[in-house]
Amino acid sequence: MPTEKILEASKGIAVKTIRVIMKPGTYPRMWGSSKRKE
Repeated sequence: MPTEKILEASKGIAVKTIRVIMKPGTYPRMWGSSKRKE
């Protein structure tokens, strides 16, 4: 969405979130390497 359209719009989706970067420890780790017992 071009800047002009974002400024004119009063609501709607302007961007698609690809990545969110947070301070480590903000949330418990949900994903990661799993330790499988073989």
